Amino acid sequence: MKYISTRGGGVVSGLEAVWRGISSEGGLYIPQDLPPSLPYQELMGRSLEELMAEFFYRFLPDLSLDDWKALLGHALQSLKENQEAFELPLVRVNNYLDRYYLLLADALPTGSLSDLSGAILRTLLEWTGEKDPRAGRPLVLSLVGEDHAASSLSWTMDLPHLVIMSQNGARSREIAGLPAARDQLLGFSESFDERYREFTRLASDSSFEAQLMDRGFKPVFVGPGHIIEVLTAGALATAIVVSIRESLEDMDKIDFVVHKNHLSFLAGLVYASSLQLPLGLVYLGENEPASLTPLFRSGRTANPRRRRRRDDEGAAWPVNLERLLFEVTGR
Repeated sequence: MKYISTRGGGVVSGLEAVWRGISSEGGLYIPQDLPPSLPYQELMGRSLEELMAEFFYRFLPDLSLDDWKALLGHALQSLKENQEAFELPLVRVNNYLDRYYLLLADALPTGSLSDLSGAILRTLLEWTGEKDPRAGRPLVLSLVGEDHAASSLSWTMDLPHLVIMSQNGARSREIAGLPAARDQLLGFSESFDERYREFTRLASDSSFEAQLMDRGFKPVFVGPGHIIEVLTAGALATAIVVSIRESLEDMDKIDFVVHKNHLSFLAGLVYASSLQLPLGLVYLGENEPASLTPLFRSGRTANPRRRRRRDDEGAAWPVNLERLLFEVTGR
């Protein structure tokens, strides 16, 4: 399985896409070709790490299936304070709404699914670091939302880590008080999309990477849409499908409701759908446009934000369109 950048450039391996995060052209990495379908009917009764390993192995066969099972088992167990097995945090709403389920992150260390993708990325970097042909020690540079920032800064990391996030969010005071925030957190007050554009320009600046490598570091750029975050969402969707089909055999397709800002999860659903999993509709939630078609086709939402200047770059081509993407309408 090879990967290409959404902004052109050379073809890389799956592990190279993980190690770099954002390509030297400033784009996200997406698979060059679709992997074989996943026969989910054969996965009934498997453990969570086994289910997720089947999904990860389809998109990152650089590691064997057994290696993925071991890696995911270690990553999931790192999120537990005791020796109990990590279970899929999926619960039925109640006995009356027995066909409705919630994916809850409350039991995770910071109450966010970012805990899960972060644990997998940390473990993968630790286990595969020696295979990276670039010299030096990994330096993780993250431009992320609040949940991801809280998750990253709550862990004692052996790898050098720098988190960049907005100061205007609801959790900014909580995050600023975390022990690691003093040395590892940078804040900004401008729009996230503008800072993301600058972040991608930094990732594509060869002189910046050269200076880091001269100091003994190799950068890992982590932003919305990093391949591990997207694949974690797709692997969770796979586990959800199998779990629900075990309970409701007559369920034809599984519909999802996702907040419009959880774009990596939307991208993960696209990846899961590409494996012929029985995914149905994806709703964006109350008071949001019912269809993503305008966003996919034109880069504009169905209900564009009012009072936006015509010369605002985000009005014509929002960064978040690229965060989704597996060429959603085409491949």
